[in-house]
Amino acid sequence: MKKSVVVAAWLLAAACGQPAEEAALPEDVRDGVRFTVAGTHRTEPDQVRLVRAEAVDFPDGCLGIPMREYCAEGVVPGYRYRVAVEGMEYEYRAPQTDPLALVLAASPEPDEIDPVLVYEAYEGRCISLQVSAEGQGAAGPCDAPHLARPLLNETRRRAEWNDLVQRFAPFRYEPHEQGVMVALDGRGAETASPAWQRAVLAWAGVVYAEQASGRSGASWGTAFAREHPVGGDRCETLVVERYAVAFASRARCGGGAAEDVGSGWLTDAEWAAFDRWHETYAPADGAAVHFFGAGMTPMPPDTLAALDAWAVAVYARLASAP
Repeated sequence: MKKSVVVAAWLLAAACGQPAEEAALPEDVRDGVRFTVAGTHRTEPDQVRLVRAEAVDFPDGCLGIPMREYCAEGVVPGYRYRVAVEGMEYEYRAPQTDPLALVLAASPEPDEIDPVLVYEAYEGRCISLQVSAEGQGAAGPCDAPHLARPLLNETRRRAEWNDLVQRFAPFRYEPHEQGVMVALDGRGAETASPAWQRAVLAWAGVVYAEQASGRSGASWGTAFAREHPVGGDRCETLVVERYAVAFASRARCGGGAAEDVGSGWLTDAEWAAFDRWHETYAPADGAAVHFFGAGMTPMPPDTLAALDAWAVAVYARLASAP
């Protein structure tokens, strides 16, 4: 039987008031729901059971879930999924136009934490991230239910989070007309410069994506990469993240297992220079560098050369650090 016919039969049964159990769902929909939920909950798909699925007419564009943003008026056809994850049940909803665009509607766990960092942005809808002092992160649509999960340890987020909280004094950064905001109730004494406020904003944006999806993306925060041959088939690589962390490594040129040479936060002077370039210039490529700027001005050759020299100095510092 064709996939479209199977899906149509399931929707018809649900629309007639007959809840579609997991076994009756099209395989790709069933697997998609389980894999999506498993990723968000950071567990294996075999730990997710689809208890109930039904077609529902929601009262508005927010699928009947209270959200801060404006909700389109009128009935919106969609789906309600009841899933069990490691013995606890959750309700997710999705629009008919995208059955796997899951939004959490109800959770047996408390969806509120005591935030030390609050991040908000508008990406077609209002999204938010809250991070507690203990490193619990909760992400989702603004004011809707959120799942609180520890920051991803494999991405060093917890260590970075502790550094940021202990270093900076409280601040709120809201770039004019950009639709984003970050507020940090830091415990430190240092006043964050505008460049460091932008770094924290970028860090929060990457963490939101990780918390919302349950996974990390290797290039989500990358702002610069330099691969430089050093003899034979070996290359030295420097990667700089938009949140002021840099990674130095050695590997076979063009790919292969990398040897970690050093990593860490950029110094104030290093970050001030890079942030100025990033805010001013458009993306640019050189013989060995790839620069992903956020500005509009083409980067002059002499500035690209200065960026290359900056990268050489940063690599040397990281490689020589104890």
